[in-house]
Amino acid sequence: MMITRGARALVTFALTLQAACSFSVVVTGATGYLGCEIVHQLVESGAAVTAVVRDASRASHLGAGLRVVECDLSAKDGQARFEAVLRGIPNSQDGKVGEEDPHHHHYVINTAAVFTKDFEDAELELVQPTIAIAENVARACAECGPWVKRLVHTSSMAAVRDPRQAPQFGPAYTSADW
Repeated sequence: MMITRGARALVTFALTLQAACSFSVVVTGATGYLGCEIVHQLVESGAAVTAVVRDASRASHLGAGLRVVECDLSAKDGQARFEAVLRGIPNSQDGKVGEEDPHHHHYVINTAAVFTKDFEDAELELVQPTIAIAENVARACAECGPWVKRLVHTSSMAAVRDPRQAPQFGPAYTSADW
């Protein structure tokens, strides 16, 4: 399955960095299709994972061995909220956080997006909030400076097709499909 291969590539990337320094992987959109798979593979591989979710009551299927943090990334103060999440993640080795430990780093995998089949105005209800999420995550990572070593941003199939439309198998989607 293509999603699993993509998730494995992201997990492999994160784990190759683990030996170099103390770090944690922050996965936004962790209750979503791709985010959930990435979280499961990271936890299974022994990584320190923080799953960022919009609604923690929907995160029970993520299982044990990770930290779940509720944060609405699309809110007007989504950037500040996510900065607080990043600054509050404890070092997996000694529990220090943020400024206390300049050698502890975060790798952020952003899979968060607004996705629903029940909408009236795709631009207003899907596109704009998803752009706000990406901007809030990127700005928060930039503000956290040395603690965020890498940000990996993923997109959604909704970027190239109407979410109510069934996926088409065959030729790959390209930027011409946007």
